[in-house]
Amino acid sequence: MVVTIPGNLLLLGEYAVLEKGGLGIAVAPERRLVIAVRSSLKLRIIGTWHGRTVEWDERGPSGEGLLDVVVETCRLWLSSRKLDFPSGAHITVDSSSFFDSAARKGGFGSSAAVSVGLTYTLLKLAGLSPGHLNRWSPLLAHRAHRQAQGGRGSGYDVYTSYFGGMGLFRGGDRPTWRPLHLPWLPDFLLFRGERSVATGSSIQRYREWQKENPKEAAAYLKASNKAVAGFAGSSSWDQAVQHF
Repeated sequence: MVVTIPGNLLLLGEYAVLEKGGLGIAVAPERRLVIAVRSSLKLRIIGTWHGRTVEWDERGPSGEGLLDVVVETCRLWLSSRKLDFPSGAHITVDSSSFFDSAARKGGFGSSAAVSVGLTYTLLKLAGLSPGHLNRWSPLLAHRAHRQAQGGRGSGYDVYTSYFGGMGLFRGGDRPTWRPLHLPWLPDFLLFRGERSVATGSSIQRYREWQKENPKEAAAYLKASNKAVAGFAGSSSWDQAVQHF
């Protein structure tokens, strides 16, 4: 079995998606995580992070936080429903396409793609039906990804990588995703900034500002949601650009 998972980019709704009811528009670019599964007597997971390799097997954790958290999240959930955790499979997780030649992250949401791909694969190997896979894979991937990030994160990246294409994301403990078809959109170009920005520290600074300025934060959320909804409901670029 081979599973491929696209990356994710947030176009509109930055920080607002962290809030319950916060709207964002996201797109899944064609950079893909590749998971390959072959039969084996024991469960073994090997992750490749552009020149770096980590391994999980029945003897213990890999030492790679995200990988271990995803495995444990799936194990606990399956156990709570009296379902067996997969016991025999050799799984390779290759996210090298998310990095450049200098082994720098490209900003395409590799960690969320790993969470989605590995969660989906483990639940599928456990025998879940397609309906249950679609219901639980994004929820459990979001749970694991948020835990690995220290309890932060909206989940837009997880949902975008799971559902693909372009969509309207709504934040909350149980986020939602609605596919968007905007044929009038022009082509996108992605430019590397002068420096990378750590998601965790950025969210922390946003939360500090929100706590110190609650009225401004509430006004920001309302204005952002209005702009995102207006953009999503536009029928042409000329109409949408005023919201953008």
